[in-house]
Order: sequence, then C-alpha cells, then structure tokens
Amino acid sequence: MSQNPDIIVVGGGVIGLACAWKLAQQSYKVTLLERSECGSESSSASLGVLAPSAAKQQQPSNILHGQSLGMFTSFISELEAASGLSVPLYRRGSLRLLAQETSYQNALTELESAKHLPAERAQNYELELLTPKQLLQVEPALQDPGYGALLNRAVSVVEVPVLIEALIRACKSAGVDIRTGTTVSGLTLERSSLTVTLLHQENICAKQALICAGVWTMQLHPLLARYCALEPVRGQALEIASPEWSPRHIIKSKRAYLVPAGKGRILLGSTTEFNPGFNSHNTFHGLQEIWGRTSAVVPRIASYRVTRYWAGLRPAALDRKLFLGEVPETENLFVASGHYKTGFGFMPITAKIIAQLMTDGETEYKLDGLLPRVAKAWVKGKNGRGCSS
Repeated sequence: MSQNPDIIVVGGGVIGLACAWKLAQQSYKVTLLERSECGSESSSASLGVLAPSAAKQQQPSNILHGQSLGMFTSFISELEAASGLSVPLYRRGSLRLLAQETSYQNALTELESAKHLPAERAQNYELELLTPKQLLQVEPALQDPGYGALLNRAVSVVEVPVLIEALIRACKSAGVDIRTGTTVSGLTLERSSLTVTLLHQENICAKQALICAGVWTMQLHPLLARYCALEPVRGQALEIASPEWSPRHIIKSKRAYLVPAGKGRILLGSTTEFNPGFNSHNTFHGLQEIWGRTSAVVPRIASYRVTRYWAGLRPAALDRKLFLGEVPETENLFVASGHYKTGFGFMPITAKIIAQLMTDGETEYKLDGLLPRVAKAWVKGKNGRGCSS
C-alpha cells in the first residue's frame, strides 16, 4: 500500500466513494479513509428516493440538484460497467397527498412553475393533478383522499445497499486504496502538501485532500469548523414485510413517507430530529411516531410485520445549503459535505464537480452560495419552511 497518494478522501459514504472513483479515473492515486465501514452512516440510512425539489425553487442548489438527477441514469450505467453489478433503479413515481385547500393551491402553482423550466430540469417533472376519485383508483388503500394528489411520474428509487457495494467495487477496480475502520484525528496543512493524522498516530502525506465526512467534517480542522459549519439531524426509518400488498407509487404526506422497495418490502420514514448530538440510535418514540403517521395514511399496514429499523445522522449545513469546493485560506483542501437529505440525488454532479475542481481548478457549473463559507443559521418559520438569519 502506498503511503503517499496524490489525494486523500476522508469519508466513505456515497459522496466520498463517488468522488474517489471519479478522481481515480483521472489517473490520481487515491486513498479513501473511512472511520467505520463504507456507506454505514447516513448513506445506508437513506430510503433511496430520487425526487426533485419544488419546481418554483430556483436557487443554485436546486438547479444543480435537478441537473444531477438528470445525470443519474447514465451514472448508474457507467457504475454497473465498472463494478460488474446490476444496480436496481425503479421508476415508481411519487404521490404528494393534498390534505388541505392550501396544499391543492400549492400543487396548482407547482404545475404552472414546471411548465417554464429549462429542459435539463423539466425532465424531472412529469406532473399530473389527481382528483380524490382518481387517487383512490390508483391507491385504493389510502384512508382519506383529501383534495387528491400531485403525481410526479419521473421520481425513482435506487436500491441503496447495492449502489453502495457497486461504488466500493468501482473504486477498487479503479485503484482506490480503501481503508475502513480508520479514524482521522487531524489535518496539518502546508502550501504544497498536507498530512492526515490517524487516531493511532500514523501520518499519511498527500498533495490534496477531499473531506466528505458528513457530520464529522467540522472536527477535522479549525478551518473546516469555520467554513463548513454543520449540525447532525437524526432520521429514523423502518421496513415492513407486505407480501400481499404494496403501494404502486411512493406516497408522501406532510407527516408520512411510504416507499415500495420491491420483494414484498415497504420502507416507512422518516423522522427529522434536531439536536441529537452524535447519537444515531433508534428510539422508541421515533419509531412509534413513524408507525402512527404512516398507518394513519394507510391503515392496513398496522397489521404488517416490521422486518428492520435503522437511524442515521444527516449532515445539515446551518443555512441548509451544501458545501462544495476549496476551503478558504487553503490551497489543497476541498470539501463535499452538507448534502442533508439529498446526497443520493446530488451524487453524480458532486463527483463531477469535485473531479473538475481538483484537476483543473475550475468547473463548468455555477456554485454561487455553495462554496465553503461562514454559514448563517437556519431558522424554521411558523409555516415549517426555513430561512437564513
């Protein structure tokens, strides 16, 4: 094993793995360091849903996310060829339930906004407004059709464990040196090189480093704490066995999420818990909350058997916009973190942008407001939406 790679990637979630793979394709010697097992933290906790943000949202992060979703199918095809694995990608479509008149009016606005999107974003929106009667025709197990639903046929679900394994195999095939069970205790930065210190005092030198360490990013260096301020947000989810019934679509209400996962499985999620510290364990209250909310939407699931449950810590930037690019006051330290609930959707474009920045020093994509920065705090408003302050 080489002790002097060109690039060190810290963090083996889907973002770190995808970036390491793309960097290795540029003929760099890449070492990836993961504190546990690859994909074992927030990545494995994901439900794998690939859904766009609201069409009316035009921030740079929304535009990038839409572009990335449009790249996903080709990314998976390349990954399958590199890994030798078939990665299941199910085009389920999503139903956003409209429980109130205001929800219905918002859906009308969404339909109108989607008509005016550029082609690269428009491909992520195949929208149709369903009446209550039409909704019950496609999903008869729903308790209350309310004001109907907004259907988006373009939403897909990826099989998370298979995707993670495919990324690991693709990295190894490209020559990435993956070291699991390896905790980084600090970074020492110099003008033309850097040193990564491991918990057991081993040092690894490299020309550049990429930090994809999720909620642990801030702990690695004072500059990361300053310019990449993150907080952990816990999410809990569970899986049920449903041999005789499964929803045809992803079903989302204000308080519940049901994802048909194939093979007689339904994923139920998920909580959004602030201030959990670094506790990624399930709680009775959290699981009970999911169970109560989802069974209120589809009562029949109350009789189904829970087959597994899990939790993870989502890395959320204080202003809820990801960190992507070179860290200020450095010449060789880059970061890709803070993807919060959209890591899988952002994965293809994040890997492409990082490979461009670390190879050429520039990228074709606009990163306005997404570069590492001193982030303002995000405040939840009375309507449940967030704003910076």
